[in-house]
Amino acid sequence: MDSLSEKVEEESTEKSTEERIEKIVPPSTDVAVPASLLRPIATRPKFLMGTGPTNLSQRVSEAICKPLMGLYMDETHQIMDEIKDGLKYVFQTKNPVTFCASCSGNGGIEAVLFNLIEEGDVVLFGVAGDFGRRAVHIGELLGADVRKLEAKLGTVLQYEQIRGYMEAHRPKILYLVHGDSSTGVLQSLEGMGDLCRRYNCLLVVDAVSTAGAVKLLVDEWKIDAAFTASQKVLGAPAGLAPITLGPRALQKINSRKTPVKSYYWDAMLLSSKWGCQGESRVKHHTVSLTVLYGLRESLAEICEQGLESFRNRHSENAQRLQKGLQTIGLELFVENPADRLPTITAVRIPYGVNWNKVSDYLLERYSLELSSGFGRTEDVIFRIGLLNSNATYQKVDLVLRALCEALRVTCNYIPPTAAVYY
Repeated sequence: MDSLSEKVEEESTEKSTEERIEKIVPPSTDVAVPASLLRPIATRPKFLMGTGPTNLSQRVSEAICKPLMGLYMDETHQIMDEIKDGLKYVFQTKNPVTFCASCSGNGGIEAVLFNLIEEGDVVLFGVAGDFGRRAVHIGELLGADVRKLEAKLGTVLQYEQIRGYMEAHRPKILYLVHGDSSTGVLQSLEGMGDLCRRYNCLLVVDAVSTAGAVKLLVDEWKIDAAFTASQKVLGAPAGLAPITLGPRALQKINSRKTPVKSYYWDAMLLSSKWGCQGESRVKHHTVSLTVLYGLRESLAEICEQGLESFRNRHSENAQRLQKGLQTIGLELFVENPADRLPTITAVRIPYGVNWNKVSDYLLERYSLELSSGFGRTEDVIFRIGLLNSNATYQKVDLVLRALCEALRVTCNYIPPTAAVYY
């Protein structure tokens, strides 16, 4: 009887949908109304424990639902100014030209390099993963004279290696990825600012996977340009790439022989929109108000916790996770503990384990997302993210328990000490 009722109800629903379509658009219309858009969007909560985006805190989730305002209202400008102040705190800089480009982290790479590179400039790219390679590709598209110093996968570049390349190639820009999430490595920036000063070179840092969670002192370390992304450690929705430009970077931009080859990425226009130039704000593009709300509140939460406390929480939970993974017999991709990124942990896929099956099980059974490898690490590693509100011991233990179960059920892989997590 129940099955018959369900069938009648299903037919009624289908008929109702068809009738609604015919009512809205006559059958003679070439393109029919998509039936899927005649019902509300359906999603369910998930644990986003991959490389980003990450779960939003309740405060940020509530903020992005607030009513929209005009782009050029005083209230909107105040929110943008508060975001700038929060970003200066996270970057630890007093740079007046600190703002956001409306894009993801990849857009941040382009926004910085489009402004700093002119055709023929010698640029040295430090590569310890696929995001370094991506920057190399962008540099080539811009006509740079690209020089590349590449580390073995799972390792970082050493100071003496970089110094030797600086001496040999005399670049105008040294580009380093502070934390490459494709391999889970943390590149030391110690001494790089002074090294670049010695060779009259700009230091550009990709801090997409580190800013906030890892010590990053833009002014003290003499970093000339740095950028990150709103959806990673900052814990906001994707859509904004915070950027900070120091005096030497601005001098390079202002002394260009050729104009910046982009309207959208022009840093002087972008920063003017954000009120960094001390004049009326340029009407450059439409920024997402909802993402502004989210980033403003996520920065407020970081400020309330305090940067040192926020960093320590990520570091402590990363150590808990990495120790737990080793306890259950899994091998970390980055061998040297000092080179491990606290926000993204890369784990070798055990022999005989089908990662796709494990990933599907985690998603279906626990609504838990972990990230696979990509590029050169595809089918070699998987990656676990501890970003912002997900950097807690409860989430760490959830991942370890669920992972043990998924390995056992899908691949009959029994870690030697997995019982501790059951």
